[in-house]
Amino acid sequence: MKKSLFLILISSLLFACNNDNSTTCTTRILLTDNLETVYNCTNTTNLLDVPDLNEDYIIIRNNESFLEKVTGACVAEIDFSKYDMLIGKKQLTNGLNSIKYNMTIDCNQKVPVVDVTFYLNETTEAPSVTYHVFVPKLGTNQNLKVNFHMEH
Repeated sequence: MKKSLFLILISSLLFACNNDNSTTCTTRILLTDNLETVYNCTNTTNLLDVPDLNEDYIIIRNNESFLEKVTGACVAEIDFSKYDMLIGKKQLTNGLNSIKYNMTIDCNQKVPVVDVTFYLNETTEAPSVTYHVFVPKLGTNQNLKVNFHMEH
């Protein structure tokens, strides 16, 4: 039930922008989920890996690609009819406390934007972490704009 309400909300927000010439345009904020929140996986920043990536990300659009490209302890049956997955790796300058995701749709450009914020701690370790987030199903050739932020 929770997933259905989530998808209805996202779909309505995703398509709420229209092409008329009105001067009122509001950027929509969308909810985001990931393997930890939906499938109860743990510590995915360290236990998931995408061996072919280094300081980059990909969009995974089906289960076959997920199983082929992602390794780790959490192998879930992701509903790729509803979601695509943004997944990537980032080298950090300090230790990691948490990662937060914010997805918006810019009404003027109609481009989904994902902001990935890494909340760092004061330790001197500099890990390479895997981040991921589910996004509403994208069009066949549709991409995302991804912004990265580091917070101490």
